[in-house]
Amino acid sequence: MGSTLLPRGTRVGDCLVVRFVAEGITSTVYEGRHATRGHAVALKVLRPDWCLDPDMMARFLNEARTLQQLDHPHLVRGLDRGQLPNGLPFMVLDWYPEDLERALLRQGGALPAEDSAQVLRQLADGLSLLHAQGLVHRDLKPANVLVAQRAPGAWKVVLADLGLAKRLPASPVGGLHVS
Repeated sequence: MGSTLLPRGTRVGDCLVVRFVAEGITSTVYEGRHATRGHAVALKVLRPDWCLDPDMMARFLNEARTLQQLDHPHLVRGLDRGQLPNGLPFMVLDWYPEDLERALLRQGGALPAEDSAQVLRQLADGLSLLHAQGLVHRDLKPANVLVAQRAPGAWKVVLADLGLAKRLPASPVGGLHVS
């Protein structure tokens, strides 16, 4: 399958790699730039060792497809998906340079009550859309909440990383069945 370490300038779909950002358990993340529009994007590439696992490959592809289909101001937007020449699947997402975990560290570990309530309302909005689609996130943590705007009284966050999300069967009365 080949390595996921992509050098600066590598073309991934309609985007160019700007820099390596992080290596997660299942994927490698890069900051990229749309080749013609010029805006920053996140490039998420499944690690080669996980491509051999059909369940993990299906999860990654499902996450990419789901993020492209959902449109909500508090969910990260999927812009594109595909395969690299070496066969590794990738997805292109909106770029947010900071997650809530790092933002909280910069704030001394906590937010004022008003800002906390604002962040929680936004996350509840995003989760509500997922639940209405029959999805449960299953990996809600500060590192999976991306910060679009950080200012006293004017925080904006988006929920990311649906890699562990699970589609639940509908119950006979139209709600979700949780097992």
